Amino acid sequence: MFSYEKLEFFYNGVTYLSIPVYLIALFIGWKNLNFRYICSLLFFIEIIDSAFYEPSRSWGQYYYLWGAFVCCCFIIPVLGRRLIVEKLCHIDFFRRVHNSYNFTKQEGGLLFVFFVSFSLYFICFLEASLYVLDIFNSTIIIESAFSQTQLILHITAMYFVISASFQHREPNFVGFTTQKNY
Repeated sequence: MFSYEKLEFFYNGVTYLSIPVYLIALFIGWKNLNFRYICSLLFFIEIIDSAFYEPSRSWGQYYYLWGAFVCCCFIIPVLGRRLIVEKLCHIDFFRRVHNSYNFTKQEGGLLFVFFVSFSLYFICFLEASLYVLDIFNSTIIIESAFSQTQLILHITAMYFVISASFQHREPNFVGFTTQKNY
């Protein structure tokens, strides 16, 4: 159905497509402080992840350990957002974010995606390490499931980010007026 090269092309494209998706989502949901804060954090982590994507591919089995670390970097702001904001409440923006804090279904979905991705990266790191040590003869998960699963997880994460931005947009963003016409 898909050759490895075509799938790798799609995977690389989706990997780099995350940055414009975060920018578009940030633009759409800008008026909501909570969404602006979480999306900005995730956008910053995505920039770091994208900058290290190509160099980390040459790290052998440590590429998968790096991927697991990046997944943790995505999980921490979503899970620990309230705690981070509480520490920075002396700044007006963070006080307003703290006061308007709410955990959405999309954030729960993102957490699930990040946890699954972390698990897959960590399992692949173990598999690749055991292969390097000649304990395993092949890397079945890496060869047959890793790229396809990561592709699906990236697309799902982008869907959750975009849907969260539409959930938090203001009605006048699409041409509706917020004034009542009496």
